[in-house]
Amino acid sequence: MKSSFHMSEFQEKFKKSFPEISIEHYTTAFGEKAANVFHIKIDSEERLKNNWKQISNFIAMNFQRHLEDEFEQFNIYLFYDQASPVSKELKYNIENDLFSSRKIVITEGEDFNKVLDDYVVNSLSSFEHTQTDLSIEYSQNAVIKETLFGKKLRKKNKTSEANAVYHEILKKFKNEV
Repeated sequence: MKSSFHMSEFQEKFKKSFPEISIEHYTTAFGEKAANVFHIKIDSEERLKNNWKQISNFIAMNFQRHLEDEFEQFNIYLFYDQASPVSKELKYNIENDLFSSRKIVITEGEDFNKVLDDYVVNSLSSFEHTQTDLSIEYSQNAVIKETLFGKKLRKKNKTSEANAVYHEILKKFKNEV
């Protein structure tokens, strides 16, 4: 994070811009990197509907742009915590907005810590620990090597030799079977 950024100034500015909405910031460490989590508590569906985009924009402009690490820039989570039910349409619109951060709506009966684990901790830890062995053993095929030796072939604008070589290779393999 740039040295000119201060979280206390960010929070003061947020309170001035959204006086009836509370915000808490957390970081979840992943090795030397961190995911930034904002827990935003909103008291009504109407206030959520009228403010979620402005809050997202505010965080992008006043927090995200100060991050220097690419991992941290792309791992910002906004949890809009609404104690009462939220319409499916509003929840869908918020959670499918791709600008700046991942957005999750927490509604009546959902626990912030459980949702946090589901969306951030589990997804990032499974991402970091998933590893696939891509080593492939390669051995040359003498028939193909012999057929291609000395031929002019191009990826684009195939030469007239390309089709003939292809059919010759096919013929040799059919004769082996």
